[in-house]
Amino acid sequence: MGSALPCLGVVLSACLSITRPQYVPILSEVVAEPGLSIDRPAAILDPAGLRFHGWICRRWTGGAAPTRLRLERLAATGHTTAFTYGTVHVPERSGCTVYDIPTDWRFSPLERVMLCVADRDRGCPARER
Repeated sequence: MGSALPCLGVVLSACLSITRPQYVPILSEVVAEPGLSIDRPAAILDPAGLRFHGWICRRWTGGAAPTRLRLERLAATGHTTAFTYGTVHVPERSGCTVYDIPTDWRFSPLERVMLCVADRDRGCPARER
């Protein structure tokens, strides 16, 4: 029994050192896509910048699933100031997967992001920006 105590101490200290992700409040929107449900991206503080993640779900089988998402950084005026892509692997059957898009972005209070299914190299469809 005495030899188990040091192991227990190591396990407990490892559990205590795990930190939860620090979420940052960011205004975000998603361009709707037929047959899919896409969560608004949540922003997580990362040493390199912000990581954006959420769920993408196929509502029914059939049709082509997207393989890339486009994340646009929008200024207060609504103009795109930067963009990046994230790869996704949506199940062929109805189901969900997580998307995760790392960036080196740091935001001012009036900036926001827009997420859409990547359509070649076009930007997200214009909306009420």
